[in-house]
Amino acid sequence: MDNAELNVWQAKISRCSAYQQTQHPNWSEAIDLINCNLLTKKFGIDDSEYVEVNFAKWFIDAIVPMIYYKDPYIFIKPKHERYTSFAQTAETVVNYYWRELALKQQMQRCIASALLTPPGWMQIGYTAKIGQDIAKLDEEQNKSVIQNIKDFIKGKLGEPKEKTPAQQGVLNEYIEEESPFVNWENSWKILVPPGYQAFNQMPYIIVVETVAKIDFLANPLYKNKNQVSLASGRNATSSKFQNIETANYDNSTDINKDDDSETIDLYHIWDKRTQKRYTITIGCNDAHFEGDWPYDFDGFTVEPLIFEDNLPSKTESNFYPVNALTPILPQIREQSSARTQMSKWRKRASGYILAQKGLANDEDIKQIEETEALQIIYVNNISAFQFSQSPQLPPDVFNVDNVIKQDLQMGTSMGQVMFMPMPGQRTATQAGIAQSGLQIKVQAKIDRVEDFTVKIATKLFQVCWQLLDRQKISEIIGEPVTEEMWPTPPEDKKERKRIIKSQLQLRIDAGSAAAPKDETVETKQAIDIITVLGTLMPERLNKPEIAKALFRRNKFSKDLDKLIIGNDEAEIMAAEEENKLLGMNIPQVVSPNENHQLHVAVHGKMTQPTDAGDLHLSQHGKFMGIAGMTSKPKTSTNPEIKRQGLPNESDTLQSVQNMGVGTGPETMA
Repeated sequence: MDNAELNVWQAKISRCSAYQQTQHPNWSEAIDLINCNLLTKKFGIDDSEYVEVNFAKWFIDAIVPMIYYKDPYIFIKPKHERYTSFAQTAETVVNYYWRELALKQQMQRCIASALLTPPGWMQIGYTAKIGQDIAKLDEEQNKSVIQNIKDFIKGKLGEPKEKTPAQQGVLNEYIEEESPFVNWENSWKILVPPGYQAFNQMPYIIVVETVAKIDFLANPLYKNKNQVSLASGRNATSSKFQNIETANYDNSTDINKDDDSETIDLYHIWDKRTQKRYTITIGCNDAHFEGDWPYDFDGFTVEPLIFEDNLPSKTESNFYPVNALTPILPQIREQSSARTQMSKWRKRASGYILAQKGLANDEDIKQIEETEALQIIYVNNISAFQFSQSPQLPPDVFNVDNVIKQDLQMGTSMGQVMFMPMPGQRTATQAGIAQSGLQIKVQAKIDRVEDFTVKIATKLFQVCWQLLDRQKISEIIGEPVTEEMWPTPPEDKKERKRIIKSQLQLRIDAGSAAAPKDETVETKQAIDIITVLGTLMPERLNKPEIAKALFRRNKFSKDLDKLIIGNDEAEIMAAEEENKLLGMNIPQVVSPNENHQLHVAVHGKMTQPTDAGDLHLSQHGKFMGIAGMTSKPKTSTNPEIKRQGLPNESDTLQSVQNMGVGTGPETMA
């Protein structure tokens, strides 16, 4: 990168930063509300009687687990039979990393960011042996980026130095060597160009990484470290305790004298037009990194989560959505004011007595003071005071709190999770209609998160197939991996993309990440379904398995062996008794509640097939959905055997004589 190009990118960083700064006031308000200090910090309220209602904190703490309560199971379905084993292995690997990388915590942070400082961001990548994102490897190396990583994994480049990722400037504990990673990214750290409404149409993005100076110098992947500028206003230490001015750093200074309060802002540029990636700092005349895009997946390494889409104006784009608290901020502030007024009026609503000094004795005054409902005010001259009563105000003036709750309920879609039923709901039908509308709004957010989860899982799978060899996959799934289970990726990048897009389909079950519903209602629904099926088709139900499923639903999984009595031995004994009677050609009745599979296995051991046995087996077969079941040996379809028929006794004796075997009485004896 020459100086002219470097200057162009520094100017773009300035414009992107200015564009994002238009959102900073709203973002700061949302963060202060969650930290429960906005009203005191912004509006200068410093009143010992002020009652702050921290509704924003309660709202976010309630809605985040409603949207993403648990990790979903990610299914990978093949579209062609030849990729069945591959899809099964990939499904195991993706779900393994989803748990290993603690993505539940990362996703919940991303959702909170999408609500407070939208959009929320997740970043996907791969960590090489040397302890860094492969996107930071130098393109000037003799081998390609991907081949270098595979050589490190296979040991072709020799043993690396014994340095941990932390010793090389990587402190994130979820970023391991030779492993994919998925991290939540702070919204303040992602810069997008102005003038673009949709993220997939943007020509570039800039990811800001604030690192300690000591970690930047220890990282072997960056160059041109001799002069860099310290970060301004983004120090690790609060400005209340330390004020660090922007200064130039000389590489000759002893690293051991540095501390974590000195940080550097690295700007990682992802240029879609040229498929290039750069790392620069403001004020430095040289780039610290230049390279190509290393991953197979389309688009950037970061993915945005947006709940509310904004429409652009006639002349301006509007990429940044409004956060979830800005529309209800007036109600939040007014609710705190209303509660403060209620508290103050409550304290001042008690009766009071004016007492002239020197006229009452101490014992009488003490008894009156012990009554909490009264206040005693001592004055020198009672005649100097004149009392009057203010006009009676309408009761609705003091009924502000219910109105504010109604506004917050409509603005947040929380419904009865946080509020009483809305005013005017006199019947269960009215309440149900209102609640269904609120649930639709929450479900819309859940749908956005499910689509977002599939995007992240797809990119994670693409990284795994591109960079993980069979030895690593074998360690994950715990068995040897064949070519069918984990095919060698084609050399052509486009072909790898085509296989994933056209042959494999990733999905999750709807609602699998959301909070569980009322288990009592779900259990009743399951019992109702079983009852209906038991009436319509009792022969199709496996009663012991149904009982086990109901016990598991009610948290009795550990005690199943004690709770469910196995009847296999009794069934076998009953089938053996039936064999005796069937052998005498005595018909036996088949009950639809029998274990048909077990009975068929026992009846198949009858030594003498009979018509009654054939009829009995055919009845079992009907209940099992198998037609034509019989105990008699099947007649051969060979025409030569049919033509010969069965040999008679004289033919058999003649054959024995021809073989030289005696047939006299002494021989037969």
